[in-house]
Amino acid sequence: MFDSETELPLHFQYADNSFNVPREKQTYYSGPDIYDYCPVYEVSNIDLVNNEYLEDMGPDSTCFDHEKILRKNKTTNEVYPRTSSCHKYKCSKNADLQVIINGKSFPCRAGDRSAHLKLEVQNVEFSTDIHCPPCQSVCNVG
Repeated sequence: MFDSETELPLHFQYADNSFNVPREKQTYYSGPDIYDYCPVYEVSNIDLVNNEYLEDMGPDSTCFDHEKILRKNKTTNEVYPRTSSCHKYKCSKNADLQVIINGKSFPCRAGDRSAHLKLEVQNVEFSTDIHCPPCQSVCNVG
């Protein structure tokens, strides 16, 4: 929630007693203007709590299909049935695709059909079998 210098028009006043805002300031508090001042949750610190699939979004990312994801630490094993996630990638000169997760590269060759990915982040072990798309579809090679 943001504190505005001026009172918001009535149709943009969303704050009520359910927000941690003093009653006398509720007409001044709102979410970002891009959302018509509606309060929203925004991810500002990417970590394992709010990015449990270690995803990267952006122009050098693409989405990959995969099997279930296993997250394992000293006390729990969690299986997530999610079937796709988005990650950075890199194309090599010989048209091999590298999937980059949390800064670590994994080879993903289309002829292999899938690649087993296993890495540890913040004492949590992640593993899945990711489906390797044809290099041409991701790397723009002929």
